[in-house]
Amino acid sequence: MNEKVGRNDPCPCGSGKKYKQCCIKNVTAGKPLKSRVKILTGQNTPVPPLNTGLDLMDRTFGDSVKQAQDNPPPKPKKDS
Repeated sequence: MNEKVGRNDPCPCGSGKKYKQCCIKNVTAGKPLKSRVKILTGQNTPVPPLNTGLDLMDRTFGDSVKQAQDNPPPKPKKDS
């Protein structure tokens, strides 16, 4: 008998009111607070892998990045 009470069903507390007008506030009151705590503490923030940027560059530019690393451009000459 663990059926979920619908919002428009009579409240199981016996008040005669609809569930959404009576006790639903007690059940849902804690959920937003938990969400806020997770956001504020960073517990809900996904952490990307450290090499995400390098992997994206490799997939986007392919061999061009490797060639640039092996053959850096010449340093500019200083005017004296």
